[in-house]
Amino acid sequence: DDRALNAELFKPLIERQKDYCRHEIRYLTKDGGYRWVEVFARLILDDQGHVLGTAGTINDVTDRHLVIDALKTSEARMRSIMDGALDAMVTTDDRGRVIEFNPAAERIFGYPRDAATGRFLADLILPPRRRSGENAVALTGPKAVLNRRIEMTLARADGAEFPCEFAVTRGEADGEILFTAHLRDITLRREYER
Repeated sequence: DDRALNAELFKPLIERQKDYCRHEIRYLTKDGGYRWVEVFARLILDDQGHVLGTAGTINDVTDRHLVIDALKTSEARMRSIMDGALDAMVTTDDRGRVIEFNPAAERIFGYPRDAATGRFLADLILPPRRRSGENAVALTGPKAVLNRRIEMTLARADGAEFPCEFAVTRGEADGEILFTAHLRDITLRREYER
């Protein structure tokens, strides 16, 4: 079913708009399966410039496509989890800079993801009077606060303060230490407790 596409990809070579072509395409195997191949072809010309034929290589790149597809599926699954979470999920690097900021975090704190990414989490969500010392350190995941639920007063982008429950977990990706804060606005719970 990729024959038309294959012909289209070879067309610039056949029409001599290019000296070579390189592309990846699926080929149907004898058993009815598919293999991804990388095709490299060039024209063979005689001394007068007339086309004698083509020469090239076909390399099986199916495994690479399987890995890429698995990665895309994994990323889509992770994005679905992050985007669908009711609680704010904010991931930082080991210095406390935001690298992930889910939609719940956008709703709770009032910052768009793009505005939060790259900034220090403490600068985004701590009230100004608490942006130093142990409060700021707690958000970057020292051992004393890892994997525990903690309640703290945090601030929205507009400065409004609210009670929040959060937990910080530590992870690692490609040798980089990451911290993910799971944050929940507990304003309603506090009101019911009164």
